[in-house]
Amino acid sequence: MAETENVVHPTISSQKRSMIPDRPTLIRMLSSALRIPSGDNCQPWYFRQETDKLLIFHDESRGQHALNRASHASMLSFGCLAEALIMSASVESLNAEVTPLFATEMPEEGKPWGELRFSVSFERVHPLVVALINRSTDRRLYKGGDLSEAVFREIATDALLFSNIELRLLPRAECSQPFLDYVTQIETSCWTTEPEQQDLMKWIRFSDSDAKNTRDGMPWRTLGISFAESRVLKLAKSFATQQVMNKAGFLGQTRKLIQKQVLSSAGLVSWVTRHPSAASLYAVGRLAFRAWLRLVKAGYAVQPMTLSSLYFYSMSTNALKDAPVLPLLKEALPTIRQTFSLSQDQFPVWTLRTGLSEPLPPENRTFRLDTESLLK
Repeated sequence: MAETENVVHPTISSQKRSMIPDRPTLIRMLSSALRIPSGDNCQPWYFRQETDKLLIFHDESRGQHALNRASHASMLSFGCLAEALIMSASVESLNAEVTPLFATEMPEEGKPWGELRFSVSFERVHPLVVALINRSTDRRLYKGGDLSEAVFREIATDALLFSNIELRLLPRAECSQPFLDYVTQIETSCWTTEPEQQDLMKWIRFSDSDAKNTRDGMPWRTLGISFAESRVLKLAKSFATQQVMNKAGFLGQTRKLIQKQVLSSAGLVSWVTRHPSAASLYAVGRLAFRAWLRLVKAGYAVQPMTLSSLYFYSMSTNALKDAPVLPLLKEALPTIRQTFSLSQDQFPVWTLRTGLSEPLPPENRTFRLDTESLLK
């Protein structure tokens, strides 16, 4: 490997004094770290400063979403945040230690999810931090790629550091039609169920002014659709209208697009586990974010395929209950196990599609909330 940095968080020695940087330093560091992904770019994180540490909180009002079952998607984002904080702190000549404040269960509402402590560092700047500014979700068609390239070996090496997590690489040539049929159905299920569709529409920004004013959500350009298609989608703010559009061809066209997206990729990168717990979600979030940055540095674009993977995790914990997608998940489970070579007690947690691509245009990027307002 070209890089040998360790994915495990650095541990602060008891002889090193924990300290809080001044506010301008904190703002710079947090602004860089908060480029992480979150569901629909809801950005559900804020921080409270104490004497010798920062507490990390999950904003329940922002994270609440029909697709964020039991906050599972938020826990993946929290793992991304931990990695980004360590990387961003290194630019400020700081060691950062993120300590999750939970064991196996999800954190209680209103309680901090983690604490962040700092000490002075004389180590080099983290080699992946340069990719932070260019990290984004890219829903365009890609230009192929090769999963045998060195970057995927680096990603595989990272995954070995967590005994409860395994990596699966799926070349596009091994995406069978039954597998593609499942992916296209599950990834469009949000358009066929009212709670999911209504929550999703809340986060789509159909005008530039709305996107700039809210500084959250997904500007329509980030969805990989044309302006004309975005105007059609805007009509679906009512679920009754969405149902009419689905029958008129919206659903079929969207499924065709998703299949094209997968087949234009180098393939899929997926993390699996046999241990459903908050700790497993957190670990996958850390690994996936590190992989995302590695791929960006190597000229690869990334799009999460969250529903087709995380729903299996949520099903394993009974978080889906009587969700309409349950029959589809159960029917597809043998195909998923065969496709990813999973044992009977393993299931996917998070999957990314990736492929070679030109840099994403600035107008296709999402905005970020003002960091000052997030540091209490």
